[in-house]
Amino acid sequence: GVFSAGENIMTEGDHGHTLYFLNRGSVDVLVGPTQERLATLGSGSVFGELSLLGVSTKRTATIRARDFCDCRVIHHRAFALLLRAFPKERASF
Repeated sequence: GVFSAGENIMTEGDHGHTLYFLNRGSVDVLVGPTQERLATLGSGSVFGELSLLGVSTKRTATIRARDFCDCRVIHHRAFALLLRAFPKERASF
């Protein structure tokens, strides 16, 4: 997915089923009602893994693009299919 500066890539509390690889750009990790910034992530970062791995179905933070962001997205269903195809690796998840 492609996101513009100021756009929310994911929102705290929303249901999620995808993981994002930040191919290019930077994002803020925001939490709580005041949207406190916990971190800034740059190219090569990963977020949304809790939803993908089934740890939580709700997003635990808002991720907002600081500038133009190009993300690669992995959906839960595609990830589950991959794990079925590679049972040895599935043991790690």
